[in-house]
Amino acid sequence: YVEHDWSAEKYTHGCFSSHFSTNGWYGYGKHLNTPVNTINWTGTEFASKWNGYADGAVDDGIKTAKKVFSQLKDTLGDK
Repeated sequence: YVEHDWSAEKYTHGCFSSHFSTNGWYGYGKHLNTPVNTINWTGTEFASKWNGYADGAVDDGIKTAKKVFSQLKDTLGDK
């Protein structure tokens, strides 16, 4: 048995996963899935389902990988 005081955590402020402040999604949401050069963002924080859980991270990773493979296919063709 392990007991933990989540409210004492510096970065989570009482939650087991991160969250935006009020209106955070509206201010930053459009930038979250926008690739930067060749970097595509993914992870539990980006999941539309099961946000904050490993299931969300896996689901979003699969979604992003499919998007990247599709982009590579379009760019490289049948090489």
